[in-house]
Amino acid sequence: MVKSENKLENFSTANKRLHEAITAYKNNKSNDLYRDALIQRFEFTFELAWKTTTEILKEQGMASPFHSPKSVFKTAYEVGFIEDENVWVKILEDRNFMSHTYNLELAVRISDDICNHYGKAMNNLLKKLKETL
Repeated sequence: MVKSENKLENFSTANKRLHEAITAYKNNKSNDLYRDALIQRFEFTFELAWKTTTEILKEQGMASPFHSPKSVFKTAYEVGFIEDENVWVKILEDRNFMSHTYNLELAVRISDDICNHYGKAMNNLLKKLKETL
């Protein structure tokens, strides 16, 4: 299996698990464990999203240096893998917030954004990447 196909499969699995957490959280919003699980799944799905995108961009001959998720998503926007670069900038910011600190109010807001916006963005990226391979 080609490296990008393996990464895409892992991203797809993580995305499925993220959406399981979204459903569980929506049904149990007052439960801290469901919120924490949602955020954790969001974090590892994000990591796989940007690393998979990086690999596919490289395989397509993109020469731009991909040292950070921000540079990857900027290029992904330019080539049409993502529709709204601003959503991905917000996803990156929120992932960074949750990776470095835990604030209940922020966790609740980010959890709602995952359910209402970020899950859809992950699905759309995954679909585009699958179409590319």
